[in-house]
Amino acid sequence: MEVTKKPFGSGANAKFAYVNPAEESILGSIERMRLELAEAQKETDKKFETFKLTMQPLEAIAIAMRRRFFSNYRKQTGMTYGHRAAIERGHIAAHHGDVITDTPLAVSRRIKDTDTYRSLYWISPEQAKPYFNSKIMVKMINKRATMLADFRPGSKPWDVGRQEAFEKVLSFWNNASSEERRKFEDIDGDGLQEEREWLKIVYA
Repeated sequence: MEVTKKPFGSGANAKFAYVNPAEESILGSIERMRLELAEAQKETDKKFETFKLTMQPLEAIAIAMRRRFFSNYRKQTGMTYGHRAAIERGHIAAHHGDVITDTPLAVSRRIKDTDTYRSLYWISPEQAKPYFNSKIMVKMINKRATMLADFRPGSKPWDVGRQEAFEKVLSFWNNASSEERRKFEDIDGDGLQEEREWLKIVYA
């Protein structure tokens, strides 16, 4: 970079600054670059945080599925200690609905088939996050996806009655106050009609 010394002002009060050809002082140029680097770092941090939120839920699923692989081998070779629980967790990870894991994947476009996402979970990826703080809502939404995706002979279908119950519970939760949601979270089957609808779905 070519640098020149340029006077500002006149006479005894003249000040000098080193400037580049664009008439920008060296200190100004350094400050501009510092700000640009700071902005670039913020953008990098933001992308990393998004990546972490997207990929972190997959860790537990990947571990469960690989443990299932090892446990299946132990089962076949007669080394049966502890294999049943690992196999069951692996089955759940691979074949059950998981709205908390699938949502960031859909939002980040790592899963691009959002029509299938909506078909499974009924809601869009953009609508899902408010439900994450409610264990019972996550459980119900996951149950819907699990039943819809279960094509095994003899498995229970997701029928019209369960869909109606699902929509009633969803509508109730969407319009409920914080206190109503808190009471609903402690489901015992003896309270609101929506509690009985929830039980009908989750324990199908």
